[in-house]
This record gives sequence, structure tokens and C-alpha cells, in this order.
Amino acid sequence: IAGVYRLASAWARVGTNLRTSARSMGMNPGRLMALQNAARLSGGSADAMSGALSQLSTQKWEAVNGFAPEAAAQFQALGISMEEVKKLSPEQLFGRIATKIRGIKDPAAQSIAALKLFGDTGKGLLPIFQQSGKEFQDNIKLSERYGVMNKNGADAAARLQKAQTQLTLAVEGFGYSIAEAVEPAITPIVQQMAEWIAANREWISQGIAGKVK
Repeated sequence: IAGVYRLASAWARVGTNLRTSARSMGMNPGRLMALQNAARLSGGSADAMSGALSQLSTQKWEAVNGFAPEAAAQFQALGISMEEVKKLSPEQLFGRIATKIRGIKDPAAQSIAALKLFGDTGKGLLPIFQQSGKEFQDNIKLSERYGVMNKNGADAAARLQKAQTQLTLAVEGFGYSIAEAVEPAITPIVQQMAEWIAANREWISQGIAGKVK
């Protein structure tokens, strides 16, 4: 039973995080998980994929709304117009950028471009950029074949995590009630112990020293 509960807890945590991330990007949880797992199959990092998509989602909004002219300039330098930025999803933007980076033949320049565009997250994306677009698409299909969490699964995971949190809070509240009830009896005992130790600390320390010798 304990093993099943740990498995369910891990599933609830993953599903809740997946739902939160997907919602922040306007993506379907199953599609996000497919991209994360495809990154892993490519030799990259699922966290790097999530980070890149989240970054592009933020940059898209900022560029379109005039809050990040540097992001707009960066998209334009990659050959992506503001009209396209408005229409393209974070996943589509990532695909366009990946194609550009794959087109860089110098491995060192390719790495520099990935780090320049995505920061440290780019390290976990390099294996994706070092393979062809078809290879990455094949890995997406493979990850979907192995199974991903759909929206219903992510919602169910979030419900389970909420129920577990409720149980934790209930147990904590029960403990607080017990502590409050027994405080009148425990506090005097604790105070007496403190006074006794203060009054006999030299005798206690000498006794301990004698045992050590």
C-alpha cells in the first residue's frame, strides 16, 4: 500500500506541475509532455524543453505588446516577423528557431547560438539542434506511442494532490489541537527541567567528563 501511495503521490506531483506549465503557455498538457519526452529521447532535457517554451511564450507576449523591443529584434534577426510571432504558438516558434540553429554548420557556432538564445537552458537543447528535424519529430511520435498524460489525467493528478494537501493540513491541525490541550501539563515540566539543568550544569558536565576519561 505504501508503495502504491508513493507512486500515486509522484504521479500527482508530475501531473500538477505539467498542468500548471501547460496552462502558462496555452498548451495542451499531453502535447507539452510529448515534447518533454521527445527532448529526453533526443538526449536532451525535459526541463530545458519546458524552460525554452515558457521563455518563448513570455517573449512572444512581450514582443507583441511592445514590452521587449530586444525580443522583437531577436525574432526579426531569425527571420520571424512580428505578424508571424502573433500567429505562431511557442511550439511553432521553437520549431522555426530550431531549424535556424540546425542550419549552422559550425558546431561551436551552433552551441553559441543556442546559449545566446536560450541561456543555460540551451545546453539541454543542444542534442535536439544536433539532430535533424525529422529525427526530432520521430521522437515526438515515439514519446506519444509510449504514453503521455492528457488533460483529464493532469486534472485528476491536480485533484489528488489537492486531496493529499488537505489531508496534510488536517493532520497538522489535529496536532496543533493536541499540543494546545496538553500545553498546561507539559510547560511546567519543561520549565522544571530547564531550571534543574541550569542549577546542576557543573555537576552534569563533570559526570560526563568522568565517563569520557
